[in-house]
Amino acid sequence: MSYCHLVSGVGIKFSNGFGTQPKNAVLTAVNNGPCLSTDCINTCINTISSISVNNVGTDTATVSWIDSGTFTAWKVRVYPFGGTPGSWVSVTTNNYVVNGLNPNSYYVAEISPSCSAGLEIGGRELIFVTAANFCSGIQFTDSGGATGDYTNMETVVRTIIPDVANNEIVLTFSAFSLEVDYDYLYVYDGNSTAAPLMNPGGATGTDIPGPFVSSATDGSLTVKFYSDQGVIDSGFVATITCSPRLNTNSNNYIDFSYYPNPSNGKVTINSKTAINQIQVYNVTGQLLLDKNLN
Repeated sequence: MSYCHLVSGVGIKFSNGFGTQPKNAVLTAVNNGPCLSTDCINTCINTISSISVNNVGTDTATVSWIDSGTFTAWKVRVYPFGGTPGSWVSVTTNNYVVNGLNPNSYYVAEISPSCSAGLEIGGRELIFVTAANFCSGIQFTDSGGATGDYTNMETVVRTIIPDVANNEIVLTFSAFSLEVDYDYLYVYDGNSTAAPLMNPGGATGTDIPGPFVSSATDGSLTVKFYSDQGVIDSGFVATITCSPRLNTNSNNYIDFSYYPNPSNGKVTINSKTAINQIQVYNVTGQLLLDKNLN
């Protein structure tokens, strides 16, 4: 609406106030607009209030949701983040198991109610990341990868559990850049966001956090990333590795034992099988000794 062309019958004169022009324009647009449904009677509102992804493996995951409405049928699709959504799958239960996923990859789970009367409505979405063989040493990035930016309005939770017994996860960041004081990354010492928070207040800005070493019973860490609706940035790049947990009370690790613990600089190792190689790591996952034995 222009205030510049104050000629007769055009624009709005301050001496006359706003008058009826804006009101009439709004009413005319609404009254002459098309129906919001196929018959101006039936409507379809997405009443899905929350989505969760559980039992996330390297190639499978279970998508569940809560619908606060009266729907008894839904449509589901899971597709690579940034990829083509693909076809919907119709279901009559509020959970869906998806298979054939790729490890260490970002995906979008989208849920929509099955509307009646030929109506369609957009779905609710949740981003998740598949698991991997974490102890093989893999790269962990935001949804934009090592060179791209993350997107707005993301909330991604990833639980990282060692795939080798008696190991603990070590998370080491090599690049970090989030919109300061608006986008955050949180690291929890355990297998859920209910575990103790290792970086109180979360990490934001450009200071590289960590490294983070799990002290949880199962050696796990949980990472939560959040971005708001404003500025985006290049995100983060981290490496996930596993460190042997040699400080257990029993001093047992797979097929060998060691003593004393704690040590005064010398450690004796007894093994059930012949030892061909010894590697020693510190608590941050740094390799201190790598020696071949006869």
